[in-house]
Amino acid sequence: MYISAQLPLSLNPERSFDYDSVRAFGHALLSTYRNSNPFPHLVVDDCLPETVIRKVCARFPSKDELEQCFEQGYLGYRTRCASPYMCDSYISSFFNSLNSASMLQFLESLTGIKGLIPDPYFSNGGLIETRSGGFVEVHSDIGVHEILNLQPRVSMIIYLNEDWRDEYGGDLEMWGAGLSRCIKRISPSYNRCVIFNSEKNSYHGHPQALQTPLDVSRRSILVSYYTSEVGANDYARTPWGFRSMNRLNIMSYFRRFTGGT
Repeated sequence: MYISAQLPLSLNPERSFDYDSVRAFGHALLSTYRNSNPFPHLVVDDCLPETVIRKVCARFPSKDELEQCFEQGYLGYRTRCASPYMCDSYISSFFNSLNSASMLQFLESLTGIKGLIPDPYFSNGGLIETRSGGFVEVHSDIGVHEILNLQPRVSMIIYLNEDWRDEYGGDLEMWGAGLSRCIKRISPSYNRCVIFNSEKNSYHGHPQALQTPLDVSRRSILVSYYTSEVGANDYARTPWGFRSMNRLNIMSYFRRFTGGT
């Protein structure tokens, strides 16, 4: 299901939220979230105020600024992840707002998962960019946070791609538990948020090589949330890592060196 609504966050310290209203907003969507296929998720369009998302886009770090962040074990090709702490103060403040109490109240009510804990290190998150020819393999996020020793439970992606065209590809693909086929595709459209459970069978990625012009990239924000307890559909605690559908598939490695073809 797709809805149009703004997330309960603010970069203005003088603005506060009524937690009862925030919880009611999330709870009203709980059934829709839980019953979404192939695993619990929700798509929220127009999720940020226009002034906020434009500032975030304008401050997105360039390749030259953060070249060292490319290709760091991200199960993909031509993809980088930049820490918000390596960016300017506005980006850092924005990410901190995604870890706020109001956001946690909303996410707990939406997902039904109590005791969500934010990641102040953004170890499995940040600003993500994939360039032309790049992809991220279909995978599920598994294991514990390497610093906090917490279990990943919820992921949130916000897309920053203005004027994105269908022919570019780059849809977020959600696959079924048996990995037999893609169940749902979600276009990485501008100001669109996708929230989903991080479980052993929450297989997702954008495995098709991007068909964008060289000066156009696929950009997004990724934030993860955790609990101290293992969920019913999670693996037992293991070192942090990913479970990829292509881990033993030689073609996934071949694609890395052929531009995704």
